[in-house]
Amino acid sequence: AAATAGVYAGRAAIPPVPYFVQSAAAGVVVRPDGRVLDAPGAIPAPDLPRVVAATDVALPAGGSEPFLHVWRNEGREVARVEPQVVRLEGRPPAVRLTSRLPAEKLPADRLGEWVVDVETAAGQLVGRADFEVGR
Repeated sequence: AAATAGVYAGRAAIPPVPYFVQSAAAGVVVRPDGRVLDAPGAIPAPDLPRVVAATDVALPAGGSEPFLHVWRNEGREVARVEPQVVRLEGRPPAVRLTSRLPAEKLPADRLGEWVVDVETAAGQLVGRADFEVGR
């Protein structure tokens, strides 16, 4: 009971993120409307520079704050990228965030599990896209 009370009390100190990811994808095929087709399997390592991460973030309360795409390989942060932002029509209001891993940040060892986290400027996790890089 004390643990539950502590968690409940802590909620006031850590406000909830009023955003959520409606869709997330990472791949090398970008449709004309800006959506990215999820890679059906492991992306070949030579194709990593062509990978685009796209995340559609709902803004239920309206407004928006700056977001970041944080690229990670096997749990290690590789790059923090300010994504391109496009407003989407509909309810709730939303934005599509897209980014690529900068060429200067490409690691020598590219294999393994990758995630692209969507974070607020304050560092709160909103959601993620994940993919695998193979040979």
